[in-house]
Amino acid sequence: AKVEAKTGKSIIEISGIAFHEGMNKNNWSLTRKGTELAVEQMVGADLTLNHPAPSAIGFSRNMDGGIDEAVVGVITEASIEELEEGKWNVRYKAQVHRTELFEALESGLWLRSDYGVSIGGYGVPMQADENGIVFEDDFTFDHLAIVHKPAYERANIETVEKIEPMAASENEEIIENDMISTESFKYQPDSP
Repeated sequence: AKVEAKTGKSIIEISGIAFHEGMNKNNWSLTRKGTELAVEQMVGADLTLNHPAPSAIGFSRNMDGGIDEAVVGVITEASIEELEEGKWNVRYKAQVHRTELFEALESGLWLRSDYGVSIGGYGVPMQADENGIVFEDDFTFDHLAIVHKPAYERANIETVEKIEPMAASENEEIIENDMISTESFKYQPDSP
């Protein structure tokens, strides 16, 4: 968990692949241009547990205090990783704020191969036919969901990072400098 110096609040940071080139299991994709636009919208977007239900435009959020289909954190970083021959991964970092999820994350449960993340968004496709749905200029990124069996084959949670709280005297000094604790522990899957 990262600890914000001003509040002492614990935060777990997760990172991995959010999505990549090509059609997902739901038979839709983003072009490279659409991917670049989505990445620009990701930082600051919601991290949810499972996909929230669709609403008239976009997605709802669970507001009853439970964690399923609710906001559990926020995306802090997003970037495109270039691979060979026109392939790419969209990498992310996100902070989990809901302490109810800390035990499952730290145990390594969500580092297993059937677990990962999935993107949620909406828009007007540039193509919709028997070959699938393709988004480019008109796609609104809404959330990144922690899920079982992600739609994109390589979508995952690769690391879980925990940064322990600092002693009160150290926190006071850090508050003055407006910095964040750097003492950390990392959890990674056993397999590559």
